[in-house]
Amino acid sequence: PWTTVGINQGPRLALKECKKHGIESILVTKEGMKLAGIVFVDDLIAAIRRGEQTLRNIVRENEVVRVEPDYCVMDLIELTLKSSIPVAVVSEGGRLMGVIVKSSVLRALIPERGDESA
Repeated sequence: PWTTVGINQGPRLALKECKKHGIESILVTKEGMKLAGIVFVDDLIAAIRRGEQTLRNIVRENEVVRVEPDYCVMDLIELTLKSSIPVAVVSEGGRLMGVIVKSSVLRALIPERGDESA
Protein backbone atom coordinates (compact mmCIF):
# COMPACT_ATOMS: atom_id res chain seq x y z
CA PRO A 1 0.00 0.00 0.00
CA TRP A 2 1.12 3.53 -0.71
CA THR A 3 -0.14 6.90 0.30
CA THR A 4 0.27 10.50 -0.77
CA VAL A 5 -0.50 13.92 0.62
CA GLY A 6 -1.60 17.06 -1.19
CA ILE A 7 0.80 19.97 -1.50
CA ASN A 8 -1.63 22.28 0.32
CA GLN A 9 -1.96 19.94 3.28
CA GLY A 10 0.04 20.58 6.41
CA PRO A 11 3.24 18.97 7.65
CA ARG A 12 1.45 17.54 10.70
CA LEU A 13 -0.89 15.51 8.49
CA ALA A 14 2.02 14.34 6.33
CA LEU A 15 3.98 13.30 9.42
CA LYS A 16 0.96 11.44 10.77
CA GLU A 17 0.68 9.52 7.47
CA CYS A 18 4.39 8.66 7.57
CA LYS A 19 4.08 7.33 11.12
CA LYS A 20 0.89 5.43 10.27
CA HIS A 21 2.57 3.62 7.37
CA GLY A 22 6.06 3.35 8.90
CA ILE A 23 7.73 5.33 6.12
CA GLU A 24 10.49 7.96 6.12
CA SER A 25 9.17 9.95 3.16
CA ILE A 26 5.89 10.54 1.37
CA LEU A 27 5.01 11.59 -2.15
CA VAL A 28 3.26 14.93 -2.58
CA THR A 29 0.66 15.62 -5.26
CA LYS A 30 -0.79 18.75 -6.81
CA GLU A 31 -4.24 19.23 -8.30
CA GLY A 32 -5.31 16.34 -10.52
CA MET A 33 -2.94 13.89 -8.77
CA LYS A 34 0.03 15.39 -10.59
CA LEU A 35 3.26 14.55 -8.81
CA ALA A 36 4.78 17.55 -7.05
CA GLY A 37 7.68 15.75 -5.35
CA ILE A 38 8.55 14.15 -2.04
CA VAL A 39 8.93 15.25 1.58
CA PHE A 40 11.02 13.59 4.27
CA VAL A 41 10.20 13.13 7.95
CA ASP A 42 13.10 15.34 9.09
CA ASP A 43 11.86 18.17 6.85
CA LEU A 44 8.31 17.71 8.15
CA ILE A 45 9.45 18.00 11.77
CA ALA A 46 11.44 21.16 10.96
CA ALA A 47 8.46 22.64 9.10
CA ILE A 48 6.18 21.98 12.08
CA ARG A 49 8.66 23.77 14.37
CA ARG A 50 8.71 26.75 11.98
CA GLY A 51 4.93 26.87 11.88
CA GLU A 52 4.59 26.02 8.18
CA GLN A 53 0.97 25.48 7.14
CA THR A 54 1.51 23.66 3.83
CA LEU A 55 4.12 21.47 2.19
CA ARG A 56 4.89 23.97 -0.59
CA ASN A 57 8.18 25.21 0.90
CA ILE A 58 9.61 21.80 1.75
CA VAL A 59 8.60 19.56 -1.16
CA ARG A 60 11.61 18.27 -3.07
CA GLU A 61 10.72 18.15 -6.75
CA ASN A 62 13.95 16.78 -8.18
CA GLU A 63 14.58 13.93 -5.73
CA VAL A 64 11.78 11.67 -6.94
CA VAL A 65 12.64 8.86 -9.32
CA ARG A 66 9.95 8.92 -12.03
CA VAL A 67 9.17 6.30 -14.67
CA GLU A 68 6.41 5.97 -17.25
CA PRO A 69 4.02 2.98 -17.17
CA ASP A 70 5.74 1.27 -20.11
CA TYR A 71 9.19 1.37 -18.50
CA CYS A 72 11.21 -1.86 -18.97
CA VAL A 73 10.54 -4.23 -16.05
CA MET A 74 14.17 -5.39 -15.72
CA ASP A 75 15.40 -1.79 -15.64
CA LEU A 76 12.65 -0.94 -13.17
CA ILE A 77 13.72 -3.70 -10.80
CA GLU A 78 17.32 -2.48 -10.87
CA LEU A 79 16.25 1.14 -10.42
CA THR A 80 13.98 0.29 -7.49
CA LEU A 81 16.63 -1.76 -5.72
CA LYS A 82 19.19 1.05 -6.05
CA SER A 83 16.84 3.76 -4.78
CA SER A 84 16.29 4.52 -1.11
CA ILE A 85 12.96 6.19 -1.90
CA PRO A 86 9.90 4.87 -3.76
CA VAL A 87 9.81 5.02 -7.56
CA ALA A 88 6.86 7.01 -8.88
CA VAL A 89 5.01 5.75 -11.95
CA VAL A 90 3.70 8.81 -13.78
CA SER A 91 1.82 9.42 -17.01
CA GLU A 92 3.18 11.62 -19.79
CA GLY A 93 1.19 14.48 -18.28
CA GLY A 94 2.81 13.99 -14.88
CA ARG A 95 -0.17 12.30 -13.19
CA LEU A 96 0.83 9.87 -10.44
CA MET A 97 -0.38 6.40 -11.39
CA GLY A 98 1.40 4.26 -8.82
CA VAL A 99 4.36 3.79 -6.53
CA ILE A 100 6.90 0.99 -6.48
CA VAL A 101 8.75 0.37 -3.23
CA LYS A 102 11.86 -1.71 -2.67
CA SER A 103 10.20 -4.05 -0.16
CA SER A 104 7.52 -5.03 -2.69
CA VAL A 105 10.12 -5.81 -5.34
CA LEU A 106 12.17 -7.88 -2.90
CA ARG A 107 9.09 -9.84 -1.80
CA ALA A 108 8.33 -10.61 -5.44
CA LEU A 109 11.89 -11.71 -6.21
CA ILE A 110 12.67 -13.76 -3.10
CA PRO A 111 10.60 -16.92 -2.66
CA GLU A 112 8.95 -17.59 0.68
CA ARG A 113 10.48 -20.38 2.76
CA GLY A 114 7.59 -22.74 1.95
CA ASP A 115 8.08 -22.18 -1.79
CA GLU A 116 11.70 -23.38 -1.90
CA SER A 117 12.26 -26.79 -3.43
CA ALA A 118 14.56 -29.17 -1.55
